[in-house]
Amino acid sequence: MISPFKDIHILVIGDAMIDTYLEGKVHRQSPEAPVPIVDINTEYNHLGGAANVALNLKALGAQVSLITAIGDDALGQIFKRDIDGEGISSQYTFMIPDRCTTQKTRIYNDKEYVLRFDKEDSSDIPSKSEMEILNAIQEVLAKGSIDLVLFQDYNKGLLTPKIIETTIALCNQKGVLTAVDPKKKHFFLYRAVTLFKPNLKEIKEALQREINPVSIDELESATIELQKSICAKNIFITLSEHGVYGYNGHSYAEPAYARNVVDVSGAGDTVISVLALGLAKKWDDKTILSLSNLAGGMACESKGINVISWSELLEEARKKGIAIP
Repeated sequence: MISPFKDIHILVIGDAMIDTYLEGKVHRQSPEAPVPIVDINTEYNHLGGAANVALNLKALGAQVSLITAIGDDALGQIFKRDIDGEGISSQYTFMIPDRCTTQKTRIYNDKEYVLRFDKEDSSDIPSKSEMEILNAIQEVLAKGSIDLVLFQDYNKGLLTPKIIETTIALCNQKGVLTAVDPKKKHFFLYRAVTLFKPNLKEIKEALQREINPVSIDELESATIELQKSICAKNIFITLSEHGVYGYNGHSYAEPAYARNVVDVSGAGDTVISVLALGLAKKWDDKTILSLSNLAGGMACESKGINVISWSELLEEARKKGIAIP
């Protein structure tokens, strides 16, 4: 099945990581402390963060380039091997000495998610690496094939103020679309992007105000306040079980589709991937809203981080009566 995104080329810039899953069963409590002992029988890794977004974009049929940084360690080697194995070049994956590759480890008791522990260095990358990444961004954009630059900021240190501001300015100069899935630290630095996609919790914290997710008036008021600060052309807010809301001079909203939610991990990555591609295709607001809303729900229906293919999304869209341009 030919994807409508086959001619779209997205450059993903952001924090990548390894998601590690340990699965087993609890049969007893520890004699050392009142905690369960999980007897692990399965262990596997998944490319996470910006790399997971790159995987989503590729599964949806787009061309993808990835610029990221990892540690010069064993996990970093695994990351490079696996990203190349997925058909996404590791050419612009920079290994930083004396820095660990970010790893999120999740432990499951059968299907129950019981614990997560992280290993990371979230300080800003060193100035030498910052310059290498800026040079890589300029090199990729100079080729003239990029339709949209997608910033994936997980506050792990790659997206420094200089990288953010320089890249947005360069994209606006070249007429390249920009989209961001922001986090708290640099929330207001992403000025003049084409698409800004926080979730409800993030916008409430950033504006320091309560927002009723089922009130269009409150969502619109908050979004207009945010837009005055960041001057984004489009603002799209994910509202978890309450659906999605968008604003680009007028409000549009949609409730969540009824799904069997098992695990919300990675759902935001799926949503921003579909949003970015719909924006690059210049689809209408209603189609982009509905399709990204549907894709986010689909990503929650099984354990762990899930990548949605174009054929899967198209099948579900047809069932829901969503027309594809």
